[in-house]
Amino acid sequence: MRLLSGVVRPLRSQTFGTSQQQNSDTREQKQSRRRQRRQGQKRQKRQRQRQKRQRQKRQQRQRRQQQHGPFIKILSVFTMCCHIQLQNSNTFLHLY
Repeated sequence: MRLLSGVVRPLRSQTFGTSQQQNSDTREQKQSRRRQRRQGQKRQKRQRQRQKRQRQKRQQRQRRQQQHGPFIKILSVFTMCCHIQLQNSNTFLHLY
């Protein structure tokens, strides 16, 4: 029975040896790898935030266009023409 289990999976000492060889990286290598990973993560985070901001700006722009459409252009021209007459009255505020 003991021999069978030995055949099925190698002794702990053997596996330990192989893992030890894999873990023989110096501390500097580990640190540099961690640093690279962190930098990559930071870069991805910045990228995501930038994309989010761009998306929000785009949506806001679209919303504004949908709200006003061509009417706002006519209104702006009209207010430019009438601004001087309406400056002192409250009707200027009611245009918006």
